[in-house]
Amino acid sequence: MLLNSCNKSSFCLHVREYADCTHDEKLSCVALIEQIFSFAIIARDKGIPALEGQLENISDDLLKDGIGLILDGTNTDLLGNILDTSIIFSYKTGVELLKQLIIREGVLGISHGYNPKIIELWLWRYLGEDFRRANGKEES
Repeated sequence: MLLNSCNKSSFCLHVREYADCTHDEKLSCVALIEQIFSFAIIARDKGIPALEGQLENISDDLLKDGIGLILDGTNTDLLGNILDTSIIFSYKTGVELLKQLIIREGVLGISHGYNPKIIELWLWRYLGEDFRRANGKEES
């Protein structure tokens, strides 16, 4: 998968370069993280099928596709590969790439059934330690 190779190569450094963005651009990612967190809570509390009612509230195509694939019962490995391909061939950079990476990890976290707080913590990491601290997301 796309990001699993980060710990073994310089690939992660290149992704960070291409997804670099300003503090204000990162602020635009907060609502996305909150939306994914709310989907994770729904999936945990009511089950994956309850996410179907959320599809109409999703404006981002990648997020809508990812949640739709979860609803279709797509295997998590295949889901990751589909999302990776979508990201690679979208040729996006900056905040748009950052949003796609956040979506990818959030969708996969929901698919795996991870605890919503873990997913939220994981997604906030994409915004950087300084940004998290400045926005009250310090770890306890």
